[in-house]
Amino acid sequence: MDKRGVARTLRAISSLYALGHDEEKLALQYKKAADTIRRLPVHVQLGIDELQKQFHFEEPIRQTIELLLTKGRKAALLALPIDVPLSLLEIMELPGFGPKLTGRLYRTLHICSLRDLEIALNNGKIQFARILPESQLQQLPMEIYKLRQRNRAISIPTGREVAAVTIEHLHRTYPHLLRIEMTGSLRRMCPISTTIELLASWDGDTETLAQLQMNGFSIQHDTRTTNQMIESEFTAVTLTKEVEHDDRTFPLTVHLVSPESFALAWVLTTGDDAHAKFVHNRLNIDPQKQVASLRAQHEEEVYQLIDHPYLLPEMREQWGLHQEARKLLQEGQIKGDLHMHSRDSDGADPIEAMVQRCIEKGYTYLAITDHSQSLDIAHGLTVDRLLRQREEIAALREKYPQITILHGTEVDILADATLDFDDLILASLDFVVASIHTAMTQSANELTARLLYAIESPHVDIIGHPTGRMLGHRESYSVDFDRIFAAAEHNHIALELNCNPNRLDLDPIWLRQAMESHCLFAVDSDAHSVRDLERLTLYGSAIGRKGLLTPERVINTWELSHLLQWLATS
Repeated sequence: MDKRGVARTLRAISSLYALGHDEEKLALQYKKAADTIRRLPVHVQLGIDELQKQFHFEEPIRQTIELLLTKGRKAALLALPIDVPLSLLEIMELPGFGPKLTGRLYRTLHICSLRDLEIALNNGKIQFARILPESQLQQLPMEIYKLRQRNRAISIPTGREVAAVTIEHLHRTYPHLLRIEMTGSLRRMCPISTTIELLASWDGDTETLAQLQMNGFSIQHDTRTTNQMIESEFTAVTLTKEVEHDDRTFPLTVHLVSPESFALAWVLTTGDDAHAKFVHNRLNIDPQKQVASLRAQHEEEVYQLIDHPYLLPEMREQWGLHQEARKLLQEGQIKGDLHMHSRDSDGADPIEAMVQRCIEKGYTYLAITDHSQSLDIAHGLTVDRLLRQREEIAALREKYPQITILHGTEVDILADATLDFDDLILASLDFVVASIHTAMTQSANELTARLLYAIESPHVDIIGHPTGRMLGHRESYSVDFDRIFAAAEHNHIALELNCNPNRLDLDPIWLRQAMESHCLFAVDSDAHSVRDLERLTLYGSAIGRKGLLTPERVINTWELSHLLQWLATS
């Protein structure tokens, strides 16, 4: 568990203790510990001994952190000596449902879970008790629905981790499952999936099928792997089950196919329904091609049989059927990373380590963009610290002449629409990313005005993570994208594809719309450690292709001279 997960759990425990009448002290201690962990400029994998030596946590908190680091969230929560249901945490994820309101619902109406809340809402108990104002009552069904959707969300790294563990388990347990691969929306690099989908070649052993069913798998039907004209030769069984991993339950789908038809099945199960229908229709034209597709050794052969260029997995959706991947962004075209943080703010590693890794990756340039002064939670740089950082970067430029180091900032766009550094400071920097980190519950008009102010600033080069989303935790805020895209294009400001896998912001849907508006883009890691610099490799080009980004529109594919000229004139 990383530091954000630890901090989030400690804060949740603080809320649980705040529900009681006699636990205010523990609630405050857990909240303080959560804030301490959240502010750490290093990952929590340091271990409990190092943390305890540095921060001297009270014994209950020390034990909780140790359990979080060694056994996970569920074990830590179950070990708490607490007399309220842990399921109350579900309710406190709803907007406006803090410990005070949740405690009142629990003590007055015995509401212990999200399901209890839904029942009480449907049968009128909450309305009768007059605990919630009418405006909140009206919004509650939608807020419960949105919370359930967020809880179902599976990010790419989480999904891939669960898939890898599950594949290993299936290989170990069922020797008649021969080749097992990830498929479906995870393979398509969708920012969010709702199920883990696997494809397995199977030798037809019926006992294996019986064992799978005995172990909780249910047989289902999937239209993507069924074609009535060839189903006599194309044997496909789809199984579903829920699996637990890291204290969470995930829906799992496993498609079993014959080894000979694995390539065709991988093409069909990777893509969405529109893609599968497209492939089926093309094969149905010629019975000989149908039979040949069942013997294809590789996915490329399937596309050759339907007289269609090979589609990369991330493009196997309706919008991608007629796109030419070779014209879109490729990983090798990225020449630098323009958004990263060092341990000067909330990063884990020194600037020099970030520079060294960028050199190893073959980059021509990078930008150091630590947080600005108002973002206390991220240890934002004051003007004095920013100026001291400038001196360090000057020394590093002399030490590493093979790469250009731009000195920048991720400046906060404040609630009143001003920027967190004045014009004089911003003008003195090589590079400026402007982002919203606070007051994200403002109206769409207010949030739009804040972004427009930053876009129209003569000192801002990139708008960072433009919708502010945190996948599975926080929805995108609502803004007028028509105005944002038009202003960005007019002012020659780049919009970011932030490759933090918990953001992937802008979403591919908005990237495609911004492409139509002729905007510029920056595909950035938002790295907070040397390890995070791999995000461009893991996610950048694939998500960029899903957004139909072309290299000439992505500023960090440009040669250094082109980038510097743009910075001087934009």
